[in-house]
Amino acid sequence: MSHSDFFTYNMAFIELIGVIGSSISIYSTYARVPDLMIVENGIEAFLWSGKMLLPILTCVERYLAVVHQSPT
Repeated sequence: MSHSDFFTYNMAFIELIGVIGSSISIYSTYARVPDLMIVENGIEAFLWSGKMLLPILTCVERYLAVVHQSPT
């Protein structure tokens, strides 16, 4: 599996979790279930960190691979 495949699969997984979180949000608002609203907030926090950290860490990894090459 290449690096671009890894990035694509992770972003697709995060988007699928986002769809589940949105569905929970719509249901919890319609049914007025406060416990599900708390779960949805947790899912949104996970999504935010996943969407931000994955590209940042990918860039850091590529930077370190170029700047700090191992001597061969």
